[in-house]
Amino acid sequence: MNGTTDKQTHQIQLFMRKEMTVNGVREVESFDENGAVLQTTAGEMTVEGEDIHVGVLDMDRGLVTLSGRIDAILYSDIHSEEKGGFFRKRSR
Repeated sequence: MNGTTDKQTHQIQLFMRKEMTVNGVREVESFDENGAVLQTTAGEMTVEGEDIHVGVLDMDRGLVTLSGRIDAILYSDIHSEEKGGFFRKRSR
């Protein structure tokens, strides 16, 4: 890796479960203090945790940074409309 990415390359960097950089983001479907749902070039990515905040949101570059306590990172190939979305999953 040469340190440069384009918005088609999906890559995550996680620092001490407190800071996260995500490349290859196509869309931010939702976010709140308990997590975020991102459409990436590798499928739907759900980040769960506490006190989650978005630092950088640069859709031209496909870049998102998150901070807070990151507890889980999940991937799915199913679009959220088909399964009810982020908030429906969290209320089950």
